[in-house]
Amino acid sequence: EAELERRRGKPWTLQVVGAANVAPRMRRVQLTADTLDGFEPRPGQEIVLQIPQGAAEPARRHYTIRRFDAQKKLIDVDFVVHGDETPGVRWALDAKPGDRIDIRGPRGRIALSPDAEWHLFSGDETAMPAIFALIEALPKSAKAFAFIEIGSEADKAALAAEADVTLRWLSRNGAPPAP
Repeated sequence: EAELERRRGKPWTLQVVGAANVAPRMRRVQLTADTLDGFEPRPGQEIVLQIPQGAAEPARRHYTIRRFDAQKKLIDVDFVVHGDETPGVRWALDAKPGDRIDIRGPRGRIALSPDAEWHLFSGDETAMPAIFALIEALPKSAKAFAFIEIGSEADKAALAAEADVTLRWLSRNGAPPAP
């Protein structure tokens, strides 16, 4: 039972501080709580949002922690807006300051290898929050390559990395994602 609880992550109740689009199809929701002193995520870890569904059981959705500012007690979570058909996207689009949400986390076993000669990251726009969080955690001496598939050129985002990064954007030129 203790192992299951550890894997599920610690429960937290957070409050929305703000929500805004950071790109045409990327919405950032910023969360906080006074009790975040023990919240210590590693780059690339996730939280599990427990999204209210009216009288039904909450929808549990996993999202990467894009950034955590321990001093300000702020958690940034990015959502790819691809319609409003999913509970996570609906919640992010409707989120407003003062809203509360229960989460569990941080969780996940992803880790950077400090002695790697170079790092390779690849994914589509849904992986961008994790890829950027990991790259931004690399030291200045690190070398990294990132290949990110995006819907269109408008989906490009700014990366604030100290490492030597080669970033390639692979645009679908408006085509929908596919395997």
